[in-house]
Amino acid sequence: MRPKNPYSQLVKIMQDHGAKYNPPSVELATVISRSPLTVLAGELQLGKDNLLVADYLISGYSREATFSNTSGALSFTDSLNVGDTLAVVQVNDSTYIILARVVSA
Repeated sequence: MRPKNPYSQLVKIMQDHGAKYNPPSVELATVISRSPLTVLAGELQLGKDNLLVADYLISGYSREATFSNTSGALSFTDSLNVGDTLAVVQVNDSTYIILARVVSA
């Protein structure tokens, strides 16, 4: 039986420890189905059980607003559509947050 390489073990410990302090990276994903909401992040297909969505991206989202001397509610009727590009971030092994819909400049 061959002994383990102590240097590779040390490198592994350093990588694991360093990863704890790295923020998760933002990834791009694409909407592949509206109902039920399904997105493709890399080669990973994510469904509603794996997604948290920013409230303003949900169709029918409403927000109260006040503008100098007037107030009211804003209702957003657009929603995520097939082909939309999204900025997503992984928060644990099985959950992603949809942060925003993004477009080319």
